[in-house]
Amino acid sequence: MESMGLLSVHHLKSMIDKREPLTILDAHGQEEWDSGHIEGAIHVYVGHLEQSLSEVPRDKPVAVYCKTGHRAGLSASIPLRAGYPKVYNVPGSVIAWVAAGSLFRETDPALFHR
Repeated sequence: MESMGLLSVHHLKSMIDKREPLTILDAHGQEEWDSGHIEGAIHVYVGHLEQSLSEVPRDKPVAVYCKTGHRAGLSASIPLRAGYPKVYNVPGSVIAWVAAGSLFRETDPALFHR
C-alpha cells in the first residue's frame, strides 16, 4: 500500500545518521542544487521527475525536499502515483534543515537564507 508521510528534518537527520535505507530526493532547480544540497541526495528537478523516475530507486523509502517544502509536496506525489511504496515530504525542507543546525553541502549560503 502506497502512502505519503511527513518527515521532519530532525527525523530525516536521525535516519541519515543511523544509515537507515533511504533515498533523499532533491527537487530543486539546477542553480539551487549547484549552490547546495544534503550530502548523498540525488537531484531530479520537479519538472523532470515524471520522465526521470527511473533515477529514483523503488526499493527503499524516498524523502523529498526542496527549499521550503512546496515543490517537495508536489514532487513526492509523483513517485507515490507511480506506485512507490513509501514516500515522505520533508516540510520546511532546506529552510528547516539549516534552521535546525544540520550540515548542508553548500557553496552559496545566501541562496538558502533569503
